[in-house]
Amino acid sequence: MLAPPTDRLHKFLAIAGIALFIVGVTVPLDRYDQAVRQFIEAKAKTLEVGNVQLRLSEVLDAYHARSKQLDAASSPEKSAAVASERAQFGTDVVKLQREIADLSVQARKQFDLAEHAERARTLWLVLGAFCVIGGLAIATLGFVMWWHQPPEQR
Repeated sequence: MLAPPTDRLHKFLAIAGIALFIVGVTVPLDRYDQAVRQFIEAKAKTLEVGNVQLRLSEVLDAYHARSKQLDAASSPEKSAAVASERAQFGTDVVKLQREIADLSVQARKQFDLAEHAERARTLWLVLGAFCVIGGLAIATLGFVMWWHQPPEQR
């Protein structure tokens, strides 16, 4: 009956190869999964920020259209109401432009985060492949060396 290796270099290689294989399967897959989730979250936030930015741009366009209507319909009787509406319009436009700029920065950060998660995902996939292949190679080498030992030395 064959007994598993317990000492010497070839036995150490066999056990280390199996351990490396197990680590290469479990840890990189977990990290790969985390990177995929981060990538999906970052992409979703990027789309969300883009939609909000688009909505704010539409509101800003509506304010500009209203400003043109006020310019076309201004009369001496309505000047006080037009002036107060124009002042409110000016502060709202500045506020919206600031919000759009902030959202643009947030969208860029989320896009960069998504790119980073994509690179991390690729890195963990490559590291996992190397660990699995290396672990199999080392374990195979150890078991082959062990198998070629005379039976009384096993």
